[in-house]
Amino acid sequence: MMTTTRPLLTDPANLITYVGLVLGSIGIYAALNLEFEASILFLLAAFTADRIDGPVARQTAGRSKIAAALGGILDSVADVICHSVAPALILLCYCGLALYLLPVAVFFILAGTIRMARNTVEGGYSPTTFRGLNSDNNIVILAMVFLIEPLLRGEAFANLLALVLVVTGLFNLSTIPVPKVVGRGNYAMTAWTLAIGVWYGTRLGIGR
Repeated sequence: MMTTTRPLLTDPANLITYVGLVLGSIGIYAALNLEFEASILFLLAAFTADRIDGPVARQTAGRSKIAAALGGILDSVADVICHSVAPALILLCYCGLALYLLPVAVFFILAGTIRMARNTVEGGYSPTTFRGLNSDNNIVILAMVFLIEPLLRGEAFANLLALVLVVTGLFNLSTIPVPKVVGRGNYAMTAWTLAIGVWYGTRLGIGR
């Protein structure tokens, strides 16, 4: 086994990132099967994994530089898949692959990818500030928008979702300073994720 492969398979933080990738992949599968509440539930779980892998990486004693470097690339790939590709696919699946919304989906994927590449090279403004809206917020926004889906449904909701993705993508690409969620804010975000996850889980159970 090559030395550059072992940290990807044994490093605790990288393993958590893998879990997030698996959860995000299941979320995409659910979207392809038009199970949107299940899809969002799994993407929220992937979001939680993404929130965990960073602190675990910082608290792992003796973590090698190669493990950190590989983990950073792996985390970026997971972010693009779970936070950009997955929401774009949800939009397309929800609208029945309507061609007029394809540019929105493509733009959203490009916005998240460009933001990830830019920030990987340039970083944020400071240790406490992101450059533009961090892409993991995309899942939070998606989950909030889908709360009103039972009230709109159909083309009206698809158009609303498309508008939200366009605006979110523009904020992903922006250079507006956005404070990082730390301390009590991190606990609040975790509590919100759990609460909304329970709501979607309940909705999923009712639907069955």
